Amino acid sequence: MLEQGPVVLLIVGDRFVPIHVDPTVAVSIVHALSGGASPRPLSHDLMRLMLLEMGAKVTRAVITLKDKTYYADLTISLGNRTLVFDSRSSDAIALAVLFKAPIVVVKPTWESAGQPWTEPKRETS
Repeated sequence: MLEQGPVVLLIVGDRFVPIHVDPTVAVSIVHALSGGASPRPLSHDLMRLMLLEMGAKVTRAVITLKDKTYYADLTISLGNRTLVFDSRSSDAIALAVLFKAPIVVVKPTWESAGQPWTEPKRETS
């Protein structure tokens, strides 16, 4: 069965890893990338505000693939402490984008799930 819905493409060079996300997470990522905002804070916006208020920030998201499911470790720095939380990959990506933090795909996942990327052709008139 073909999965449908929003997909995040993590692209490096000529390869990409596709990660399906739910529509709410997709909206959050699009707003973070475009600088837009929703009329009310979405969950990831709220999490960002809470972390900033506590003096914390997301420093990276590390994506892994286990048994056909993507997982993430979300790293947060709080003062001199570094905390790592198990996370859905989509939530980690959304928060990393909001904090402009790197998103890392571990090498074994990149090698097993990476696909060739070619730039989409643009129509000319």
